[in-house]
Amino acid sequence: MNKKIFIMRGLPGSGKSTRVHELMMSNCVDNSVYEDHVFSADNYWIRGFDAVGSMSKDEFYKSNFDATKLFLAHQWNNSRIETAIKTGVSPIIFDNTNVRKRDYRFLIDHSHTFQYEVEICEPTSPWWIEYRPYIKSKDEEKLKEFAKILANKNVHGCPEEVIFKGLMKWQEND
Repeated sequence: MNKKIFIMRGLPGSGKSTRVHELMMSNCVDNSVYEDHVFSADNYWIRGFDAVGSMSKDEFYKSNFDATKLFLAHQWNNSRIETAIKTGVSPIIFDNTNVRKRDYRFLIDHSHTFQYEVEICEPTSPWWIEYRPYIKSKDEEKLKEFAKILANKNVHGCPEEVIFKGLMKWQEND
């Protein structure tokens, strides 16, 4: 069996998490080992979450999120994923927004070194598919509309303005 890395791309609320679960199921990965295969900077904010506590995981995330520590969260996540690659974990699902190519370039470089196949994935939600052409064409009016939709759908409370900026920065795959 070939080792695989799936690089997820998409903005908050676009259906990335649903697509991640589909990838796990199609690659016969049980949810009980989710954290061994799915790598997201978002997980930085839920370290220490106790499912028996009074907060939901989303509430715990929101109470711990600190935008000034995003760089640390990405460093933490990248360190975890590098360890997984070096130890041969497969599949690996890199679940970040990955708006720009530079956000995931290091992973493509590592994949060659450690002989992983790479597949770049995007959400398959109807709203992502409907608005995807406007991301490519940078249609500002449509992207403002889409940012509002995504802001209402995402569970982390990511603001519409931040989502809109991400849509405008989006780089197409090679």
